[in-house]
Order: sequence, then C-alpha cells, then structure tokens
Amino acid sequence: YRATGRTREAEAAHRRAVAIREARLAEEPKNPTYRSALAESLQSSRLHYDWKHRDEFINDTKRSVTFLESLVNEFPDVPA
Repeated sequence: YRATGRTREAEAAHRRAVAIREARLAEEPKNPTYRSALAESLQSSRLHYDWKHRDEFINDTKRSVTFLESLVNEFPDVPA
C-alpha cells in the first residue's frame, strides 16, 4: 500500500493485523508464538505510519519491546 501512495489503506491493514493478533493472544496469553507475532506486527508499525502518528508509533514500539523482553526472560535458551 505505502509504495503505491495508499498510506491510509496501509495503516488500516496494519491495524487490522494487530487487532487479529491481539485477539488470538487474548485467547492464549501464554502462547509464545502469538506473543512474538504481535511484537513483530507492532514493530512493523514504523513502515505504515506517517510521522503525524508519532505517538502511536512510539506506543507500538514500547508494547513490542515489552512482549520481546518477556519472551527473552521466559525462554532464555530459545534463539530469536
């Protein structure tokens, strides 16, 4: 979307992907695969948001770091 100038569609698609992954994680909050997938989606927000959404980007990044830190702490022997 973004490469074609469809920024709004890119942001909407990204939000849908995050919402889907949040819903799956709500069903199984301890599932490391779901936690990792959500963190990945949150990290990719920088590819979809314009800087006018800077606060959302910062919030997504902080949430991603929180998920990743918890995974590292719970599974220290599993490679990233």
